[in-house]
This record gives sequence, C-alpha cells and structure tokens, in this order.
Amino acid sequence: MAFSGTGLFPEAIPGIQKMACIATNTSTDQSALLAFKHGVTLNSLISQNWSSQVTVCDWIGVTCVPHHHRVTALNIQSSQGDFPKDIGNLQNLKELILFKNQLTGSIPFSIFNISSLENLDLTHNQLSGSLPVDICRRLQRIKSISIISNHLSGYIPSGLSNCTELFELSLSYNIFTGTIPPEILNLERLESLNLGGNNLQGTILAEIGTL
Repeated sequence: MAFSGTGLFPEAIPGIQKMACIATNTSTDQSALLAFKHGVTLNSLISQNWSSQVTVCDWIGVTCVPHHHRVTALNIQSSQGDFPKDIGNLQNLKELILFKNQLTGSIPFSIFNISSLENLDLTHNQLSGSLPVDICRRLQRIKSISIISNHLSGYIPSGLSNCTELFELSLSYNIFTGTIPPEILNLERLESLNLGGNNLQGTILAEIGTL
C-alpha cells in the first residue's frame, strides 16, 4: 500500500501549517495576558471574562487583527498591583492604554522593546522609577507617549529624539528633574508637549517655538 507524503506528514500541508502558526501566536498572547491577570487585581467583570475558556480576542479590553488573531490593543481600567513584565510579550501590540489604574512599581523595560507600539498611555497610575535612556531604540513607530500623574523620576531621556514619529509627549506631574533635553527639538512632528508639574530647572528653549 502506498502513502503520499502529505498523508503521512500533515505538517507539510500549508493550511495546517498556517493554523498551527495562528494557534501558537494566539497562545503566546493569551499567556502574556493571563500572566498580567495573575500579577494584578483586575475588576471583577474583566477577571471573569479573561479565561482560557474564552478566545483571547473576545476578552474585554482586547483588540486583535481579524485574520491573524494577534493582540494589537489593550485598553483596561480599574486594575491594581505591580506592573507585570509579561506584557512585553505582546509583540504585535499597537496601543497600550492603561489609563486610570493603580499600577505600581516600575514600567517594565520589555514594553520599550515592542517595535509595533504606536500609542502608550499610562496616565493616572502610581508608577515609579525612571525612563530608559534609549527609550526609542525599538519604538520607531511610536506616535504618542502619555505618562501623566505618576511618580517617575530622574532625567527626561534625550533618547526621545529618536522617536521620529512622535507627535504627543506628555510627562506632566511626575518627579522629573534636570533640564528639558535640547534633543527634543529634533522631533519635527511634535504637536503637543506637556512637562508641567515636575522639578525641572533651567530655561525654556526658545527654539521650541519653531516646532
């Protein structure tokens, strides 16, 4: 009796390979979000909905790409606890909006390695620590960074100048010190700059008016 190669090895069938790849990708994103769930306290509605019994793309606050089933946006409120680093495993994420939560600890550096990220909003949390000097090393597509009303300290990184697509930078009401880095003047697309409520010193760059 003769058997064809595709009969013996289903992994050689393109359709099966594609399905296996989608399942793996979905599983990776689901694992990252379940780790996030276990690391913080979510509101009861989201906590019940975020279950392995429900497809990750149907979870509250989660948006996926229609055909590839990868998580591209996370938008939730009313969670609390230390910010889990596993969120950086969402490598297709475009929007991370955790506005008005009670997240504590430092911002996981893994977030700044999500090269697809375009919108980062961590406003009104209790985050501390500093921003990495090379914050934009991987964030080449980032358009908006809003981390207002937290407890971030240290200097505003000059590396922000490498976020060439950035049109909004809002770091108000933290504990940043030092001066406004002149490299910000290289952000030719910048439309909104909010740095009030910090402990900044020095003079305001006159050239800011030319942005």
